[in-house]
Amino acid sequence: MPRPWRFVRGWSISGATMGYAIVYGKMEIPNPDENGMTLLLSGFDRLYFSIVTFTTLGYGDISPSGDFRLLAASQAFMGFIFVPIIIAELSVLAYWERDKK
Repeated sequence: MPRPWRFVRGWSISGATMGYAIVYGKMEIPNPDENGMTLLLSGFDRLYFSIVTFTTLGYGDISPSGDFRLLAASQAFMGFIFVPIIIAELSVLAYWERDKK
């Protein structure tokens, strides 16, 4: 039987990921097309970077610099802790559903 706090945790993690994405709006990345120019990330790129960082995939197509490296590291650490918990909870839910039949 699912407990309500699991859903609250899921919404909290989603909110934290969105919060990091909003903060990444101030992050500038080098523009490969222009010499010495920097670009701000679009809304989709910020969310993409936040999800990739949280799940610790780290594709490398967007690299933080300066203080944003510490921010990205804190988000990756949070993902390192919570992703296995999420997977374990999904496994328990699947087990309960299978056990009901």
